[in-house]
Amino acid sequence: MLERLCVKNVALIEFADMEFSRGLNILSGESGAGKSMLMDAVNFALGHRAKSGFARDGAEKAEVEAFISIGEARTVKAAREAGVSIGDDNAILISREAWPDGKTRCKINGKTATLALLREITDMLADVHGQRDHHSLLDVSRHIAVLDSLQGQNIESEKTALAGVIDAYKKNALRLRELGGSDERRREIIEALEYQKNEIESVNPRADEEQKLMERRKTLSEAEKIAEAACGALAFLDGASSSNYELLSGAAPDEQPSGMSAAEQVASAVRLLKGFEPFCAELTAISVRIDEVARDIYSFVSGIGNNPRELYEIETRLDAIYALKRKYGGSLDRVIKKLEETRSRLAVIEESENVVVELRREKKIMAADITARCEKISEMRKETAADTERGVESALREMGMKNARFKIAVERKKEFSASGFDRVEFMIAPNEGDAFMPLAKVASGGEISRVMLAVKAVASGHDAIETLIFDEIDTGVSGRAAQRVAEKLMSISRNHQTLCVTHSPQIAAAGERHFLVEKTTEENRVFTTIKRLDDDGVTAELARLISGARVTEASVKAAEEMRKLAIAQNADRAVTL
Repeated sequence: MLERLCVKNVALIEFADMEFSRGLNILSGESGAGKSMLMDAVNFALGHRAKSGFARDGAEKAEVEAFISIGEARTVKAAREAGVSIGDDNAILISREAWPDGKTRCKINGKTATLALLREITDMLADVHGQRDHHSLLDVSRHIAVLDSLQGQNIESEKTALAGVIDAYKKNALRLRELGGSDERRREIIEALEYQKNEIESVNPRADEEQKLMERRKTLSEAEKIAEAACGALAFLDGASSSNYELLSGAAPDEQPSGMSAAEQVASAVRLLKGFEPFCAELTAISVRIDEVARDIYSFVSGIGNNPRELYEIETRLDAIYALKRKYGGSLDRVIKKLEETRSRLAVIEESENVVVELRREKKIMAADITARCEKISEMRKETAADTERGVESALREMGMKNARFKIAVERKKEFSASGFDRVEFMIAPNEGDAFMPLAKVASGGEISRVMLAVKAVASGHDAIETLIFDEIDTGVSGRAAQRVAEKLMSISRNHQTLCVTHSPQIAAAGERHFLVEKTTEENRVFTTIKRLDDDGVTAELARLISGARVTEASVKAAEEMRKLAIAQNADRAVTL
């Protein structure tokens, strides 16, 4: 429940600190005193955007703090799952600030939070009625949850069981898709997989093949140049273009004595001088090595060859590999992996005929089970809707809407979900002869508040929302109807903390805590103040509400009697409950 609200520099409210009680809390005051400003502050704390002029003139910023304790364990759990840090006290502190330039800041329990998160949390904690921009009756998507809350735990158990079957159904459908689905679709998939497999297998690429082919292609492309250079080297080495003596000594052939090589010349010198022996051995080794190199070059060049056909075949092979890479993943490794995956999936699908038959059988059974469960949930909703319609219409008659008719439309959608296959919408015909229309389109703010009050009276004890706020629910209501509105408020305040902004003395008299909103002027400055009234203050305010600005002795006595009656009714209800 909303335990405390602190407001600072909001419009004419310089500072207000209010502590609310369980039960019915009343806020009253003359027109223009600032009650709407206070409601703006409440809505701001609950996640609404600040209106223009929200911050008080001359103030740096407007500030609103709301301390809320949570009594519902399911709400605590949902808030924690949404990302709010909640301690053992099951409470949250909402802090919001607004600057004149439109900038705002929000914190939940001291941590910065988004407005989306704040609204998600506060929608579970409080419902404001009378302001068309914030209450569940105007949000069609929430009507089904409101109706289900009236049904209670039975429907929640059915929805939980339905969710389990739907989960199994989705897994079944996913498995069937993996195995191809229908017979026609399976044939299409098999044909596509076989085409992919055959296309890659026809090329039969190997992991290291591309690099080797590219290297061989380069060699063949340069074969002519390589052969020309090698032949030149061989000619030089084997003496075709120069003698070994020229190679070793640099002397011209005609300068060689008797055609002898350098090694032979040195050998002859050895006979004359023993010191030439090392030179002879070294030249002989060089000559032998040159012969070996010449043979190696000849052998290597012979292996290269100049084969245009081989080059064409390599180019064709590389083109086929490039085509596979473009189609199946950009690299040869991915192409090979794709082939493995295709073979594997094809084998699974081809060998899964019996599995598919069983999955289809199970799917058919689960579909029938889902339909049956959805129909059961729908019937439960329709029964609850009929009871609720009668209860709401009765309550509306008591609150001055004598000819109003209320309808909860439960219609079947094409698709199903964990909530069933129903679409739920609240409809109303406010006057005799009116056709049913969506509540948000035809009802006034006061009518919507009374409809919600009637729904809450029927739903009392089931709704998880702990705080209800009604803004001027007494619009267009007086006399006996106002008394019945007050009784309804007292009834729902047994299970929900209730805040009510009112001009009705009957409703105000029913309050367990009463706050007075007043406008005052000090040093040419206008302020709105909010104070909690004691018993005498409540009587005085009731007298003002009864008689207007001029309070009489008769109005004071009427106020005292009205207050005594309300206290007695509260006591009687407490004993009964």
